[in-house]
Amino acid sequence: MKLLPLVLALVLAVVVLPAPAHPNHSAYAEMAWSSDGDTLQVSLQVVPEELETALGNLAGRRVVLDRDPDARVLVQSYLQRHFVVRGPDREPRPLTLLGLEVDYQETWLYFTVAARRGQAFSLEFTLLQDLNAGQVNRLRRLWTSPGDTLLFHAGDAPRAL
Repeated sequence: MKLLPLVLALVLAVVVLPAPAHPNHSAYAEMAWSSDGDTLQVSLQVVPEELETALGNLAGRRVVLDRDPDARVLVQSYLQRHFVVRGPDREPRPLTLLGLEVDYQETWLYFTVAARRGQAFSLEFTLLQDLNAGQVNRLRRLWTSPGDTLLFHAGDAPRAL
């Protein structure tokens, strides 16, 4: 009986207190030039549940990355809207999805963007910011120093690459 007040207090705390919010809304990308300098190669890490929600909004139905036969097409379409590389002509460069590694903790997307080294490019990296305005996307350009990471917040202007 002496434990009853403690048990009731714990139950009350679990039931009444709000659940903690998702601690971190972010995506991380690494970008490098291909050996011939004609392509940007990108590896992008995302939270799978958040990507599935964004793809579900795009498709108008529930999407499960490792089960949906349209997942690759939806991912490529979403990337073309939210990872936009523009060249000197301001036109978006074509993007090609190469593959997905879907895991419960994280998902990696691998894709290329048609671009020629030596030209001026900009990037709009708004991935998942349509779901969460607090989303922060990070880009590590592998041709720069290790500490040189670009951060993209909702509403940011495109950044020079």
